[in-house]
Amino acid sequence: MRTRESTDIYRRRVNRVIDHIKEHLTEPLPIAELARLAHFSPFHFHRIFRAIALEPLHAFIRRLRLEMAVLQMLHGPKATLTAIALRSGFASSSDFSRAFKQTYGFSPRGFSRERLLQDSKIRQDLMANAWYGFGKL
Repeated sequence: MRTRESTDIYRRRVNRVIDHIKEHLTEPLPIAELARLAHFSPFHFHRIFRAIALEPLHAFIRRLRLEMAVLQMLHGPKATLTAIALRSGFASSSDFSRAFKQTYGFSPRGFSRERLLQDSKIRQDLMANAWYGFGKL
C-alpha cells in the first residue's frame, strides 16, 4: 500500500513529464525517454501515468496535439492541413486526419467553428452523458 508521501512523489514525477510533454509537443516523445525522466521503468511509468492523468500516455499526447491543431485552425494564419498537422506534432497529415475524425466525428477538411460546436463527437458524448435532473430542457 502506498503512503501519501509516495503518492505525492509519483504525482510530482508525472507532472514533470507532463511539463516536458507540453514543452516538446511537436517532437517525438518516446515512452522510454519519458519514463527515464520520471525515474520509472517504461512499464511502471505507463501504469502510473494512466492512474494519475486518468488517460493513457498516447491518448494524452494525441489530445494535446489535437487541441494545438484546432487552435491553429481557429486562430492561426491560414495554412494547409499538412502544415498544421506537422506543426502540431503529428508524423503526417493522414495521422492527423485519422485522429481528428476519431475524436471529433468529422474530417478536418469539414472543420469550422460552428461545426466544432454543433457536430463534434465530444459535444455529443457530453450531451448524451449529461444529467437532466431539472425536468425537460
